Amino acid sequence: MAKILSGCPILETLSLDFCIDLKVIDLSKSLYLRTLEATIRDTGTQIIAPHIRCLRLTDYVYLCTLVDVFSLTEAKLEISIGSMTY
Repeated sequence: MAKILSGCPILETLSLDFCIDLKVIDLSKSLYLRTLEATIRDTGTQIIAPHIRCLRLTDYVYLCTLVDVFSLTEAKLEISIGSMTY
């Protein structure tokens, strides 16, 4: 993903669907990225996002770790545990 993001230096919004086997989402070098929308389907995913202002996470997000999200001003979490969504 780092190669894709390096080719999009002014990307403002990133949507990731059905992230499987993605252990680290490192957005620290994406200076203009403001919104991250992701459907996390894996355990232990770490999100590093110091420039993100809006975060929308869906599915098994209780298994995520957020690192350096000090610019975050808005968050929406839809947490799935088994067949229940909260």
